[in-house]
This record gives sequence, structure tokens and C-alpha cells, in this order.
Amino acid sequence: MYFRGDLPTFTFVEIYDAVCYVLAGGFVILERDRLVHYNLTRFSLLLFTVGPIASLLVQDATGWPLGNHPIHWPQPGIFVYIQAVLGLIFLIAFIAPHAAKIGDSTGRDKLVCIVVGTLTGIGIGLLWMRVIRLSEPLTVLDFSLPVPGSAAASMFLVQLAGPAINEEPMFRAILWGYLRDRGLSEKNIWLVQAGLFWLVHVSHLESSVTAFFLVLVGGLLFGWLTWRSRSIAPSMLAHALINATVQLASHYKFI
Repeated sequence: MYFRGDLPTFTFVEIYDAVCYVLAGGFVILERDRLVHYNLTRFSLLLFTVGPIASLLVQDATGWPLGNHPIHWPQPGIFVYIQAVLGLIFLIAFIAPHAAKIGDSTGRDKLVCIVVGTLTGIGIGLLWMRVIRLSEPLTVLDFSLPVPGSAAASMFLVQLAGPAINEEPMFRAILWGYLRDRGLSEKNIWLVQAGLFWLVHVSHLESSVTAFFLVLVGGLLFGWLTWRSRSIAPSMLAHALINATVQLASHYKFI
């Protein structure tokens, strides 16, 4: 978001994120009796609600920007604060005494979700950065400054509260359940959601053709994680970590 005179002007990405988050939160409340059908578990809802709050708190603690380090964050737009407030409202609504029981996974399954999502995110993120580096010339920054742990944490939480939280519920939960209701097989749903996810990111063509085609791979990967786990939690973690890893790795020549 930037300001023109006294009135705030929102970017397309901020509007897209805001619409996705509000629609997903409202959908969860309305469909709270059959969330398992939409690949929504308690762990995924925890990420959905607490992610924006944690992102704002951690980034605020590290400062705006993060000193003079090349990896830093600009002053957040108003949507960052609105999303954190909405996350708190949704959290209260989800845990309210009258809320219906939400499908949950076992402790072992949660651990598997975390491990698979984390390893997939970091591994694929590094691989994608290497592919982009080999296929397209990039202006790479080579700094001897170590990346503070707070910066890495902020980077992950920004991506979790942004693309992961705003897109995974829309494509791998709501759309997936809708297509399931229409009688599509899981395989066809997997392909359709990946294709639509790819088309939504057509703007990537302006900056990187390689990145645009990698989005299709990402849609298939996130869909596969959701399909196999019956939860969007692993895909949310993987989505956030891939984006954060690519962003971090782009600053160093040795990757």
C-alpha cells in the first residue's frame, strides 16, 4: 500500500490477499460442520489464524527496516494490521464454545505434516532458486553479513501470513471441496486446482518466465501434499518456506 495525498491506495496484491483471507475465514465459519471435507484441520486453522498475528509481532520486534542489512522489510501497509485483527477474530470464532467440532489429526500425523512441509519447502526452495539462477541472469547480492535469525523468522512468517495463508485455503481447501462435491475424482481435482493456481499467477510472466512455470509445479506439489495428508497444513508450511527460501537464497552467489 502507498499513499496518494491523504488517501491510501492499495496494490492489486494487497486487495487479492485481503479478499482471499476474508472469504476463507468467512467460509470456515459458515462450513464449520464439515471442515474435514475441505481438508481443514485444527492445525491448519491454527496456522491460518495465528500466522498473521505472529508475523506482525515478530516483524515489529525486529524493526522496520532491519537495520542496514540487505534483507529487510518496508514499513507494513495497513492490511498487515487488519489481517492480524481478523486473525484474532477468526481464532475466537473457531474456538468459541458453540463452534462445531473440527476434524483433527493425531499427534504423529501433525509431526509428519510439520516435517514433510518443512523439508519440502526448504529443499524445493533451494532447487527452484538454482533453476532460476541457471535459466535467467539475476542481479545477485553477495554480502558477507550473516542473516540474523530474526530476519529469517520474519521472512518465513511474512510468507506464511501472505501467500500461504491467503492462497492455500482458497485452492487446496475451498476449491478442492467444491470440486469434490461436483463428483470429480481426487486426481482430476489435483490437476484442476494446479491449473487454476497457475493461471492466477500469470503476472509472473512480467518478471520471470521460469518462475511462472515453476508456479505450476508448485500447484501440483501443494496439491499432492494436501491430497496425501488430507490437510492443507503441510502445503501451507511448504508454500511459505519455498517463497522464503527463494527470497533468502537470491541474495547469495554460492546458491
